[in-house]
Amino acid sequence: MNLIKKIFGQENGLTSKQFYFPYFFNEHDFRKLISPFNLTTEVKFNEKTKMASELVLINNNETKLTIKFGQSLMIENENLTIWSADKDTLTIKKFDLEFNSESKIIEIEIPKLELGVNQIENNLSLTNFITYIRSEKVKFDLDYYETYAIIVITDNVVEMIPFDWFNEKGGDYGYVWPALAQIDTNGNLIGSGMRMENFKTELRKKAYNRVDGSTSVS
Repeated sequence: MNLIKKIFGQENGLTSKQFYFPYFFNEHDFRKLISPFNLTTEVKFNEKTKMASELVLINNNETKLTIKFGQSLMIENENLTIWSADKDTLTIKKFDLEFNSESKIIEIEIPKLELGVNQIENNLSLTNFITYIRSEKVKFDLDYYETYAIIVITDNVVEMIPFDWFNEKGGDYGYVWPALAQIDTNGNLIGSGMRMENFKTELRKKAYNRVDGSTSVS
């Protein structure tokens, strides 16, 4: 296997493409990724709002999996990874796309994560898995600053990095927010989000402030 593809999931030097259902979801692109597994999709809509509410994975007219509104998705190494986060928990599930084995799940308690490196129990074999959360450990002097952090998981290590590039601009929670993330071979964050332009920024900074006011070096 191509080494770059083995490490990053794709030969273009980026970690695997992410989707966020339904706002950042191209059904045609997603179907191409799952078609080798004889899978297709059906999007179901809420009758009242007329918005997409569920994504159904189908094999030979049989429903294999239903994905709810507001979940993030990624296809990598013949697996489907689904995740979502609220203020307390980052929940990550991994499914074999042949559906021959039980799904695996980890739940990470966000309030227990510290800025920098954390150790967790991880049975999902994740490498350079990247996403965003909001954390009270990210603190600024100005009230309008946001509190997003970047999460990078490899094996049993979870790194929580303040997303200063976004936070210092001042956010509007629920209106402007980061959604998709990839890492390139130079260690840059490539991303996009709701009501914001696509962006590229340095993933790790030399230092950042902890909630207690001390400085931690990454």
